Amino acid sequence: MSRTEWQAAVARAVSSIPKGKTAGYALVAMLAGKPGASRAVVRALHELQRVPWWRVIKSDGTVAKEVFAEQAPKLKAEGVLLVRRRVQPPHRWTPWATTSESGSRSPGATTNPGTPSGRTRSGRSPKR
Repeated sequence: MSRTEWQAAVARAVSSIPKGKTAGYALVAMLAGKPGASRAVVRALHELQRVPWWRVIKSDGTVAKEVFAEQAPKLKAEGVLLVRRRVQPPHRWTPWATTSESGSRSPGATTNPGTPSGRTRSGRSPKR
């Protein structure tokens, strides 16, 4: 994957994070096609224009102290709750566990046993 292809993949991944939600650098790297390339995501974000970079946080749920002064107001403007530098759980985004406004699950989403679908994570009905 060339540098520009990588940047385009990062831009697509970051642009898919909904307003008011955040995702870790590792998740963005995975969505962009290079699991484990968190540092490369940071480099790409420094070079990209017109992407909501402020929605990308450290994988431990905190905002990096180097960008906190600029990133925190942007997150707060979108309704993201921060306690100290930590984003609170309702504002963490996982693409495989979201639902749309119509209530349908995202493609490839899984459910937990005991959910209304009655299916386990593997897609099988639980043993009774």
